[in-house]
Amino acid sequence: MPELRLKIRDGKYRVPDVMVLPAEASRTPVIETAPLLCIEVLSPDDRLREVTQRAADYLSIGVPQTWIFDPETKSAYIYSSVGLQEWKPSETNRTMQCGPIELDTARLFAG
Repeated sequence: MPELRLKIRDGKYRVPDVMVLPAEASRTPVIETAPLLCIEVLSPDDRLREVTQRAADYLSIGVPQTWIFDPETKSAYIYSSVGLQEWKPSETNRTMQCGPIELDTARLFAG
């Protein structure tokens, strides 16, 4: 779900570029339960440190991972309980995965 507000705590909200919700989750203008995954796409004026802080907020409410994509450098990062890690595809593993959610980054960056 793109462009929905996600409640972090009373008075604090974030708007992830994309969030993946369970099928049974209510689709209200403000989401108050942890999504399965949040995705952030870096804009030219974004700083990775600022996006990492957003990802930390998502983690604090129970989002297991935030995927961060930099279209300019065609880089992908995963923010989770172990911190920020750059994701590098290999010959045998080109797919990022968070539970049942999968994304082939080669196809993503090819488009």
